[in-house]
Amino acid sequence: MKSKIYAHLKPIALISMGAVMGVNLRYYVDAIAGQALFETIVVNSIGSFILAFLIYSSSNNTDISKNLKHLIAIGFCASFTSYSTFICETNIEYDFCLNIRSFI
Repeated sequence: MKSKIYAHLKPIALISMGAVMGVNLRYYVDAIAGQALFETIVVNSIGSFILAFLIYSSSNNTDISKNLKHLIAIGFCASFTSYSTFICETNIEYDFCLNIRSFI
């Protein structure tokens, strides 16, 4: 019984650990670089590259454990990248440009 519970909780724990690492790294990047559209594009590109590398490696019969996929791909990359932030910052930049154009 305990092994079944452990089997269900292990992926959740790994995803949570990866998410904590990803969101903290994202916080420090935001603190250093400031929240800007360029910084968001760079962070999302890095996260997408990491995810693509994991998917490519696992498709080439490289033995990547399911635990590593949970930790890095689902946990870390999902919390490190934030495409919703990209959309919001793009809209803010677009609105800013529209306001400047209407002012001129």
